[in-house]
Amino acid sequence: TNPCADRNGGCSHLCLFTPRATKCGCPVGLELLSDMRTCIVPEAFLVFTSRAAIHRISLETTNNDVAIPLTGVKEASALDFDVASNHIYWTDVSLK
Repeated sequence: TNPCADRNGGCSHLCLFTPRATKCGCPVGLELLSDMRTCIVPEAFLVFTSRAAIHRISLETTNNDVAIPLTGVKEASALDFDVASNHIYWTDVSLK
């Protein structure tokens, strides 16, 4: 039987079933709390660029950085985040 079929395996969002165990996961933009079952929207985070992608690291959890799924990022060199509008702005040195 599939343990994820019963109350979503105890996961708040995604229940990932493997032959050995179940594991909870979160959709992009959410972070898994230390209980390893509950996903939250982080309130404190750092946004940075690695040129080919723009990433976010939560300051609330110990999860690794997450690449933000954006299209058109080639060589991002500077960025800013507008908290009020929840928008990311960046410059791309490969575009002229």
